[in-house]
Amino acid sequence: MAREPELAPLLLKSYVAPKGYTYIGADYSQQEPRIFACLCGPGPLQDIFIEGRDIHQEQANSFGGTRDEGKTWNMGYLMYGGNKWGAHYNFGWDLEEADKRIKANFEAFPEGPAFRKKVIERCLEREPWPYVKLVTGYRSFIKELVPDKWQREEPEEFREAMKELIKKKPYLATKMPEDQKKKMVEKGERMALNTIIQGNGAAMTKLAMVNFAEGCRKWFPNAYTVSMTHDDIWAAAPVHEGAHVQEWRETCMKEAATILGFNQVPFVVEGKRGKTWYDIK
Repeated sequence: MAREPELAPLLLKSYVAPKGYTYIGADYSQQEPRIFACLCGPGPLQDIFIEGRDIHQEQANSFGGTRDEGKTWNMGYLMYGGNKWGAHYNFGWDLEEADKRIKANFEAFPEGPAFRKKVIERCLEREPWPYVKLVTGYRSFIKELVPDKWQREEPEEFREAMKELIKKKPYLATKMPEDQKKKMVEKGERMALNTIIQGNGAAMTKLAMVNFAEGCRKWFPNAYTVSMTHDDIWAAAPVHEGAHVQEWRETCMKEAATILGFNQVPFVVEGKRGKTWYDIK
């Protein structure tokens, strides 16, 4: 029986640039790990990016996996501090090997665990509720880090949050309240890290998009932004201006990192031009 073609490529090919125009795509290469490296401070992690090495491939090589597995490792364990149970599920290692690999990786990149600890400590020092603060000044409250206080001061809101947590993790329904709260704290720790990494990434991409639009109004009035997804910014421009607009787009994205203070490692931008969205993906 013949396999049905994947629908995503067909959908992307259906978006065709207007006559005389080309689509321009650009995204940050490893934006979140680079932000994480900047936030962690000097160390082996920053050295990888400064020297132009591929962190995902290097991690994969350390345990004989694929590059995609190296990316999973970096995002789930190096950055967010995943546990041995998750590593057992994701990589098929027994628990002893998973625990050993996690500890070895943390020893190789000690700035990662140190940064995570610092983020949580700073959150808990803040009143009236723990929060993380982005470089733009935006604050995100993480009440999950103080479940006892949350339950005491805002019981209805806490109850709804706990219901949602149990809905996502049904096994918690059979656990004691203290075990449930422990899982909520773990969720809060992930939220704090996720917010400060992805939130700063979103701020960086939005700043690049705004500066790109302002520049286009001055120099490329016929070019315009088409779409923005995560760290991808897609635009359209007349074919004869495509190369210049692409260069301007990449410049805006790199400068956004510097403007926001993420200049400890280089931020790499990968751009493409093409007639359809499929060509620039």
